[in-house]
Amino acid sequence: MSPLPDMPGHRVLLLSRDDLCVDAKLTRALESSGCAVEAGNGNGYAAMMGLPHEAVPPIAVARAIVEFVNATNLPMDKPAIAQQAKTLYEDADLEIIETIHTLDRSSGALFGVLTQPRPDEPSAEWCILFLNAGAVRHTGPNRMWVEAARRWGKRGVASLRLDLMGIGESDGDKTLGTEGLYQERMVEQIQIAMDSLRYRLGVRRFIAVGLCAGAFWAFHAAVRSPEIGAAILLNPRLFFWDPEVDRRRLLRRTVKGLSEWGDWCRLVRGEVPFESIKQVARIALDRMQAGDESRPLQIPRARMAEAWSAIERNRNRMTCIFTEGEPLLREMVEEGQLPPETCSRVQCIQVANGGHTFRPLWAQRLAHELIDREIGAVLRQSHAESRHGDSETQWAASEA
Repeated sequence: MSPLPDMPGHRVLLLSRDDLCVDAKLTRALESSGCAVEAGNGNGYAAMMGLPHEAVPPIAVARAIVEFVNATNLPMDKPAIAQQAKTLYEDADLEIIETIHTLDRSSGALFGVLTQPRPDEPSAEWCILFLNAGAVRHTGPNRMWVEAARRWGKRGVASLRLDLMGIGESDGDKTLGTEGLYQERMVEQIQIAMDSLRYRLGVRRFIAVGLCAGAFWAFHAAVRSPEIGAAILLNPRLFFWDPEVDRRRLLRRTVKGLSEWGDWCRLVRGEVPFESIKQVARIALDRMQAGDESRPLQIPRARMAEAWSAIERNRNRMTCIFTEGEPLLREMVEEGQLPPETCSRVQCIQVANGGHTFRPLWAQRLAHELIDREIGAVLRQSHAESRHGDSETQWAASEA
């Protein structure tokens, strides 16, 4: 900080992380350059950095920041702010425009970002729905939804990056918790969004894209509605909500983890918690008494069969993309619940282990390629069917 220029009249607010002290050297460097430094306690940092569906916003710190900014008496340009709220983003090269799409409901407003081709560009009859990856806001994991939406906007296909209730910019509970992410009302909100897009854009068919909990919602939306022409599910964690599923997966890993000589050595040295030992012993005893046939299935067989039948009946196209090691794919294989041969519209793709949220850049590129491939296939098939339908209509008219 030694080469800082003179900055008289500048105000700086330094907030610590929870109970950490503000850096004294940084404070002295800023003051020596002429800045007026205010220091505060940033309580709530750890709670804010929790899992997205469990994170707690630091309201008191946010209020302190707002008060600090307001004290600068910055001039307010109301017309510019109004215009900015109307149009979020416009790119002449990509030929797209992005606007806020708000859905007012009695229980609160849903927020979304609508990406469209420019008005003078042709628009497809399809619209892509990018759903929250768990409680990650509408930008998507690693900002992937933004990139995909703008890429397809350039190709003439509109999309909505939607925040469901309690997530991102939408109204709702401050913290949903894991169970709150897997509720029927989430799927109902997707239907409300589709109704509004039909009215605003005139689109008739939708492609739902989701990761983790978003894949769960996309799956159930496709099962419910033939308007979802296609669903792309990236690393779904489960198909049907079960509060015990994670506990059974954890215990299964624990049992499997004590199947090698090195793990027994850890057990002898006391490196395995006593509670884990008791759980493993309990599971082993249950299996010896009842046999493997009585083990509870992670995926309810009857409900899964009904879902595959509904997808075939709705004529949905569904693609499940799993990175290596995802528990749901392993359970589908072990329990014999992969899509049946009679369900020709569902495919499962396994790729290298790029993490649950495709964090490495190579994994993101791969995910984009797979998403684009599936969306392109759906649109080509729709175009071919439309042309075939027009030909049949013309032939019938000529016969008449």
